[in-house]
Amino acid sequence: MAKRLSVDAYVDGILNQNITILSQAISLIESKKQNDQFLKQNVLLKILPYTGKSKRIGITGSPGVGKSTFIESFGQIIANDFSLAVLTVDPSSPITKGSILGDKTRMYELSQKENVYIRSTASSNAFGGVAEATYDTLLLCEAAGFEVIIIESVGVGQTETLIHQLVDCFILLILGNSGDELQGLKKGIMEMADLIVITKADEKNRHLANQSKIEFLNAIKLFHHPLEKWKVPIEICSSLENYNIDKIWNLTLSFFQFLYNNHHLETLRNHKMKNWFLHELEKMIISTVLNLPEFQNEISLTQKMIEENNILHFEGIKRIQDWLNQKLKI
Repeated sequence: MAKRLSVDAYVDGILNQNITILSQAISLIESKKQNDQFLKQNVLLKILPYTGKSKRIGITGSPGVGKSTFIESFGQIIANDFSLAVLTVDPSSPITKGSILGDKTRMYELSQKENVYIRSTASSNAFGGVAEATYDTLLLCEAAGFEVIIIESVGVGQTETLIHQLVDCFILLILGNSGDELQGLKKGIMEMADLIVITKADEKNRHLANQSKIEFLNAIKLFHHPLEKWKVPIEICSSLENYNIDKIWNLTLSFFQFLYNNHHLETLRNHKMKNWFLHELEKMIISTVLNLPEFQNEISLTQKMIEENNILHFEGIKRIQDWLNQKLKI
């Protein structure tokens, strides 16, 4: 493990766009060691005034939709005019908790650009499509001056709603070769999308992709976007053939212009941060309660009763609920 720096050394390095120190600060943020908590909280507090100026973009989609390949092409267009940080979340093994963290390999050409920074983080099996430290990492990258920040979700499907709380523009990538994808998408994820992109529309598949586009244009009429005046664009693209990628970036810029013109950006961010706070609060409460020795003893006793067939699982849950209510005097 790299030697920890002082708070001021981390802050000065980040503000001076020292990528080595930025990476070390992100490693600090990701640390779960108790000794690092005070240090990382003070780093975040000091860089906070320098955050909030980037365009935050979230990209999600089912496994196999081509998120990394899309970002490779999409990011190169962005990097022509803006500095770019790409924060990717890789799935962790439920057994070893490890992760491949291979996005720099999958985005090789993009990673070679001087104004691009790519950071992969293991999900550690956190729900919601993002890692526990993703939001704090985003803040560090903003303080380092990156003008556009892309968060690529882990890609596990319909549970990926938390990423929506961290970004301004939420892009949903879908496969359009058949009607199966449309049937499989849930209303929630569709309503959250600010832009829908049908991927892998290579020349040989373009006709099918355009048919899917028509299907989705009809389907989107049944959904209600949170911003009533925003008509969600649906576009096809081929990342391998670089087809329509520039158009998708222009549509993304149009969405940001819409947010600015209608004074939505600050309101949306405030609303989403309140939701993020509630999410973090819930995690803290659960963790605190679960680690209480009394609570652990009660769980063990209830598990034993279930194993011995004295009670059923729902009776065990009711037993724990009654115990909690008694402790909290509810």
